[in-house]
Amino acid sequence: MTDIDFYLDFLDKGFICNESLQSPPNAWTQRLGEKYIDDTKKGNKRIDYGLIELSFWRDKGTWRCNNVAVQVQRLRHGNNSIPPILENSYGRFSSFILFSEIKKELNSHKIEYDLINDKNRSDYERYYVPKSQVIIHAIPTKYDGSDDSLKAGSIWSMSLASNNSAVWSRPF
Repeated sequence: MTDIDFYLDFLDKGFICNESLQSPPNAWTQRLGEKYIDDTKKGNKRIDYGLIELSFWRDKGTWRCNNVAVQVQRLRHGNNSIPPILENSYGRFSSFILFSEIKKELNSHKIEYDLINDKNRSDYERYYVPKSQVIIHAIPTKYDGSDDSLKAGSIWSMSLASNNSAVWSRPF
């Protein structure tokens, strides 16, 4: 399996290593390992593995996951931000992945996605995958920024929010 398979699994199912928005923090850390940043303030918790970033809020004494993000752009700084279970399962991760590569795989697996026609944003192109409710943020194909480590048309991140991702699929 490859890194593209990992991204495709997340886009198809909204799960990472069988964990989901319904998983508590300890399930994630047991699955992905103990090497992460734990940023807990008041009623919020962020567990940051680098490539994978999780957000939780406290509800009546229980931590509830409200966002699962795959921060693809962080790979441009090296592969030290990948939990070992992912490298063991999917192999080496590329420093970037073009949306055109993901689009080809989504099409071949008949997984639908829609361009979100944002009116007031030009920094990202956003795509919505209805099946999993994941939103993809891609750098525009006409990117002409000064950061040489960013590739036009590459994926910045993928995210799944508990507060109805369908809301986030509407244009800004």
